[in-house]
Amino acid sequence: MSIINIGFTAGGLQIQCSRALFSFESAPTSFQSTGTGGGGALAIQTLTLANAVVGTLYSMTLSASGGLGPYYWNLVSVTPNTDLWLQCANGALYGIPQMAETETVILQVTDSTLPIPNTSTSTLTLTVTT
Repeated sequence: MSIINIGFTAGGLQIQCSRALFSFESAPTSFQSTGTGGGGALAIQTLTLANAVVGTLYSMTLSASGGLGPYYWNLVSVTPNTDLWLQCANGALYGIPQMAETETVILQVTDSTLPIPNTSTSTLTLTVTT
């Protein structure tokens, strides 16, 4: 039996979902259910980010395991991200920082499991030094 991963918020709408022996129906509410789809539990393996240096190109490859590849990465938020220097593409963080600061980086990875992909989110710290 397959376990599916569902996570969303219902806002003013009735939401229904069913698959094989699993089904639910909800009135407007907020809920989150997590599980594993194909390939096992998806997890971000990158636990720390290397320090960045002001004025120098920063590049850090991200790593995940489980789920079903390929993986799709999303930079959910970066605070304060002065000058919006940090970007995410093709499984890597990159950019050229312009000032020393400590960033709080929230990353999300999504796998290719269908019909409902697995996701994993992680909050990391990135220090920019001079």
